[in-house]
Amino acid sequence: MFLKKVFLSIYVLVLLVSQASAANFVTIDPPGSVFTEVWDVDEDGQMVGLFVDTSGAVHGFLRDDDGDFTTLDFPGESRTAAFGMNEDGDIVGAFISSAGAFRGYLRDSSGNFSVIDFPGAAGTQAWDVNEDGQIVGDYADNNGNFHGYLLENGNFTTIDVPGATETLARGINEDGEIVGFYIDANGVDHGFLRDEDGNFTTIDVPGAASTNAIGINEDGEEIVGYYLDTNGVYNAPRNLDI
Repeated sequence: MFLKKVFLSIYVLVLLVSQASAANFVTIDPPGSVFTEVWDVDEDGQMVGLFVDTSGAVHGFLRDDDGDFTTLDFPGESRTAAFGMNEDGDIVGAFISSAGAFRGYLRDSSGNFSVIDFPGAAGTQAWDVNEDGQIVGDYADNNGNFHGYLLENGNFTTIDVPGATETLARGINEDGEIVGFYIDANGVDHGFLRDEDGNFTTIDVPGAASTNAIGINEDGEEIVGYYLDTNGVYNAPRNLDI
């Protein structure tokens, strides 16, 4: 749908862990949804994601900490997804234009939308935004290959892991550390961490067939994602060790 690489846990359940470490599952479904994905959650329990309604239209959503939903639709478009948010209430995501092109967007805390298009790209998606307003995502070139990017103060920087055929950026923290995954020449996915100086570190779960990193916490000590084991089963560990 919106993704070249779909996060395998397309679940509508979010695990809420209390101080007593008792786990409760809560179903997350916006009104009228027949399919829901949750993509990000902040420290206050607010969530963003996407849902499909009974007509087949795709919408983004924001669920606040009281459980109330706000539908997010890029103005004039019917296929919108919300992928990331920061503590200031800024939300990023992607929509499919009437011309069929993927385009990224930023919705600020006041509800104003702006388009994010990597210059010359065939399509753009925005995946995460930090408190400094730095945005990461990926774009497709005219050959259909994906590259990560960092958008900072209106300027784009391409993120390509050396030797990779494709690179996709997924998360960024306050320090500007970026995580995502890349595809090597053999078609295998590897997670990566890019530090604030632009240095890359590969993240591979030991013994895994492939690894994908999708989020990083503010102090950079925990990276979350998923991996494919040798039995063809996807797993989602709490932390991906570097």
